[in-house]
Amino acid sequence: MFIDIDHFKLNEVIIIDARPRIFYTKSHIKDAVNIPISQIMDPLTGMPKPPEELSDVFTNAGIVENVPIVIYDDYPGVNAARLAWTLHYCGLKNVAIIRKFFRYISAHLPIENSNAPPQRGRVRCVQNPNVLADYDTVKNYKGLIVDLRSRREYIKGHIKGAVNIPWSDLINNEGFLNDYTWLPHDEEVIVYCGQGLYSAIGYVAYADLGIRVRLYAGGYQDWLKHEANQE
Repeated sequence: MFIDIDHFKLNEVIIIDARPRIFYTKSHIKDAVNIPISQIMDPLTGMPKPPEELSDVFTNAGIVENVPIVIYDDYPGVNAARLAWTLHYCGLKNVAIIRKFFRYISAHLPIENSNAPPQRGRVRCVQNPNVLADYDTVKNYKGLIVDLRSRREYIKGHIKGAVNIPWSDLINNEGFLNDYTWLPHDEEVIVYCGQGLYSAIGYVAYADLGIRVRLYAGGYQDWLKHEANQE
């Protein structure tokens, strides 16, 4: 799931800057394309955009199926994590995240501020149900559920049986942690947060361990809405 900067060559991968557009236009890794979170996620529900929209976004970004994809971000890494999950959701498997954040890798890789449009790629988003959890899945789930919100948010209310691992425990100022073997896990894990963004950090951490993991994209907001409708 994670990769170090000396383990790939820029001319052999599609490199994606997951930061907001304003930061990308100031400077980015040479030949990187920009896919901000606003293009792949519904800000109101936390759900991924429809498959046909995601296909267009990834095609316009120059992504070609079966070509390795390398993503980078800056602190706290949520954009890269959610983008990696979305690519998995669309059936693209050869995806890695640079472990260190942009502020550190920018000193070691060529940087530019050119914003030339990428060549058109070729992607058809085929939904992978094995990485997405919805309300019914979570409601009937008997395995480990991990709440990635802060301790304060967790104490105020959480899904019954969920354990709390704040997302901030999975990163540091430089990037994603080197070791996630301390994370509790079952054969499969469901992760969630308020609305499916910060829980993506948990998703990539578990994926890095080779654990089957699903992201509850609607998060606790979706859970509360469904629970209220059943009262």
